Amino acid sequence: MSGNIYLTGFMGTGKTTAGKLLAEELNMDFVDTDEFIEQRMGMTVPGIFRIYGEAFFRQLEQNALISAAGRESVVVSTGGGMVLCSGNIDIMRRTGVIVCFEASVDTVMRNVGGGEGRPLLKAGDVRRSITDLMDKRRELYHRADIVVYIDNKTPQAVSDEIIASLRQRGFFA
Repeated sequence: MSGNIYLTGFMGTGKTTAGKLLAEELNMDFVDTDEFIEQRMGMTVPGIFRIYGEAFFRQLEQNALISAAGRESVVVSTGGGMVLCSGNIDIMRRTGVIVCFEASVDTVMRNVGGGEGRPLLKAGDVRRSITDLMDKRRELYHRADIVVYIDNKTPQAVSDEIIASLRQRGFFA
């Protein structure tokens, strides 16, 4: 396979968990852009949001993507807001294949709990925050080459489905 595999989708859809399995199965490296940012900044994503704001974080996010895109044969788990900048979608498309993880609000609610550590989820009405953000981002997520519905699937099943979709689309030699 040439190029990278970029995992996009809403927070709490299991991109990192399934992405690590996918990378292992395909003998590729793995990068989580949020973890990359946290290591570089020496602070958590919520801390970055609190101190520097969302615009600053989005620039860090793009820098992390550019760094990952400069490598070859990497599975990249992106933050839920990575698709907000159309330039990021262009970078991913130019250097690999984009896979979107799609989930129901109930699945995301179960996975993010009360929203702790998720700076864009408003305390009090996490469900409303999730629904609103998902509605605003859905069209951007669906610019992906492959959409995988993750509800009621194990990370292994999601990884297997991605591999099957990649094979079907000829992404493997």
